[in-house]
Amino acid sequence: MQGQHERDRLPLERAVARGELRSDVYLDCAVEQLVGPIYYRVLVAGGPVPPEFTDQVVDGFLDRSAWEG
Repeated sequence: MQGQHERDRLPLERAVARGELRSDVYLDCAVEQLVGPIYYRVLVAGGPVPPEFTDQVVDGFLDRSAWEG
């Protein structure tokens, strides 16, 4: 699982390096906030993951990360 976590974390690390995410974002928590709802939807609820769902998850994360800290 550690390998997958590191792969999921990489785009966020790149976003921080580009200045698209704040440098003080706790990346391990961010990965879990972004990926967790997708895993839940697939593994627990058995539902699909349409682009609208992932867009809303990401938008919610970005809205929170803009004002936290």
